[in-house]
Amino acid sequence: MELRDLFEHSIVGTEEGKIIATARFNKEHPVYLGHFPGAPVTPGVCQLRLIRAIVSEVLGKPLMLGSARDIKFLSMHNPFDDEELSVEISYRQNGDAVEVNATLADGERKVLKLNGEYRDGYGL
Repeated sequence: MELRDLFEHSIVGTEEGKIIATARFNKEHPVYLGHFPGAPVTPGVCQLRLIRAIVSEVLGKPLMLGSARDIKFLSMHNPFDDEELSVEISYRQNGDAVEVNATLADGERKVLKLNGEYRDGYGL
């Protein structure tokens, strides 16, 4: 299994500057064997990768996180307990950067808040 097998997402709706999506993390992925055995928690970097994948898909270009003014991991995500997360992303193009405010949530419980900036990822 590869890292790209870690999650799947669906875009529920888009409008100018806003994306609504849902996501499911693959609870059988090997990342959960080490993070943490018997008490799986989705690593924060994997949550950030999900946001990047969604924004890249909607904008039709690969992006990479250039800077993050704020990343708050508000609660742990266990894929066995919380099968589906809602994703809300507001974004704004600012020259060659994409400014993003995003949240991942399980119902009313917020898992992650991000206030950051993505840049062109073609050089990766």
